[in-house]
Amino acid sequence: MKLTRSAIAAIVLLVVTLLAVPTTAAAQSRAVARSAIPITTATWGAAAVPAGGPVRVGMPHTVESSGLSALSATFDIVNTGTSSLTGQAISIESRSGLFVPRNPPLTLVACPAGTWNSKDVCPGGEVTLGTNSGNFTSDVLLEPGRRYSVRITSAWYLGSLSTKITVNVSREDHVRAATVTSN
Repeated sequence: MKLTRSAIAAIVLLVVTLLAVPTTAAAQSRAVARSAIPITTATWGAAAVPAGGPVRVGMPHTVESSGLSALSATFDIVNTGTSSLTGQAISIESRSGLFVPRNPPLTLVACPAGTWNSKDVCPGGEVTLGTNSGNFTSDVLLEPGRRYSVRITSAWYLGSLSTKITVNVSREDHVRAATVTSN
């Protein structure tokens, strides 16, 4: 059997067509999944602010007393990030006048349910953070954008006492390590 030019051309066209068209398996392996998945970055931070007052990030909150008195004040701790927090580190730096001991012991008591009422009682119960002269840790769970009230007190002294309060949150201590999953 002798092939004509038109038969040879048809066979070549058939072979080229079969080679040029991908198989179903090849088409599936080249498929690209496209999806719009928003990526967000978690942030964490907390600040000490005046009770019920506006949030001021990066500035310590200062409370003062003078005369024959004890320091007694409230302030709020506010979560300024997008992640839930526990373990806020509260640092206190005190400056005292003539008759007040340097860095006197201070007591911090948290009101996790919100704020102290008119009878100076915390609805839902108080959490004592401790008595010392400088550093405290609060394990009160604090959701993003939320706040809780803290009372700071000292013994009675003759003189003046100025106390700067700052709050810090460490990623290493309070944000869980990332995990990789696949499906």
